[in-house]
Parts: sequence; structure tokens; C-alpha cells
Amino acid sequence: MSDAPGDGNSTGVGSGVSVQSCTEPSAHVKPRGGEGREVFTPPRSKTRRVSAQDWLEAGLEALATEGPEALRIDRVAKKLGVARSGYYWHFASREQFVDALLQYWSHEFTDVIVDNPELLALAPRERLARTAGLVDRYELGRYELPLRTWALREPAAARAVKRVTRRRLDHFRRALGELGFEGDDLEMRAHLFMVYHTWERSTFRDLSATRRAQLCSIRLDLLLTPSRNARRRG
Repeated sequence: MSDAPGDGNSTGVGSGVSVQSCTEPSAHVKPRGGEGREVFTPPRSKTRRVSAQDWLEAGLEALATEGPEALRIDRVAKKLGVARSGYYWHFASREQFVDALLQYWSHEFTDVIVDNPELLALAPRERLARTAGLVDRYELGRYELPLRTWALREPAAARAVKRVTRRRLDHFRRALGELGFEGDDLEMRAHLFMVYHTWERSTFRDLSATRRAQLCSIRLDLLLTPSRNARRRG
């Protein structure tokens, strides 16, 4: 396992995602029983040297469960079950850890989708459908609330959230533009697609995977049908 967050050889949530095979994420982040939320499982040995990725995944879980105040060396070390000295193998300071954490979140939960060459090679409708499927399968929106809440008072987090939002919207704009949408018709659809698929699983916890897939198909049909105004202009 590479110690560098987001590097091409990492086995994190994002870099483990394959469009065709949906390869499992890292050993520490796995779906639970299909419908359960993906959970972080810390290494068991206190003497084991953990990777930078381990620290970053534990940091995201600490942020999600305890808030930004939990991003302290001792708190994250306790979540990992290791001595705090291991932290300094990878990070010189809390500021460096926070920067790496934000880069890791941006890469593993957005960049690996929007930069995926297999995904980008698909026809636009299939690309949108596969994107929705990957976001759902790996629950890639699960850290949205803690990150966006943190961004309200942390400038570095605000910059990361702004970048991620722009990249996601551009991904959907590109596919919708290839389908002939433009102007407000394109923007409305890109925003709806991004917001819904980001928040669906956290908002509608009682929906089964089968039901979510059914609704996704219906939603695609609806969003990809030209509006009356667009048909009139055509």
C-alpha cells in the first residue's frame, strides 16, 4: 500500500473503483451487508506502522462522527489504535495533515470518478447512469455533511468543497452538453443530478439498492427529456 494519499497506486475507496468491475475499496473501508453504511475498521496491532492512507481514512471518520475538533493527533491515533508517534512518519504538522485529508477526500470521492478514462469513453447517457451507480455503490456522498459544515468556518475546507462542486458539475455538464442540452436547461439538469445523487443515500436511508436503481432509471428518463421550451426552440 502506498503511503502517499491519492497516488495512482493507492487502494482507497476511489482508486479501487473500476467502471466495469466495481473493484472493492481498501481493506479498511468495505460495504456492510450490501445496504449498511461503509465503515472504517482500524488496524488491530498497536505496534504496526500504519500508512498515511490509514491516518486519512481515520481522520475522515473522526470528522464525520466527532467534528473538526477530533482532527487532533491523539484523537485520530486512538481511533486507529496506535501510538501517536506514528503520525510523524507521514505528517509534520496538523496543518499538513488537514491539507492531505482534504486532498484525499477530493481525490477518492470525486476525482477518481470524473477523471476515469473508462467512464469518460462511454456514451453520455451510460456515463451518467454509471456515475450514479458508482456514487451509490460506494456511498461517495457519505462525508458531504461534515465536510460542508466544516467548510463554513475553515477556509481550506471551503476551497476543497468549492473545487469538488465545480468538478462534479463540469462532469455532468459535459455529458448533458453532448446530449444537446444548453443554457438553463443544461444547468438545471446538472445541478439536480449532482445534488440528488450526492444526498440520496443519507436522506432516504430506507430505500433498498433495488429501489434506488429503479428510481435512478426513471430520473434519467425525466432529466434527459428535452423541456417544452427546448422543443419549441428546436
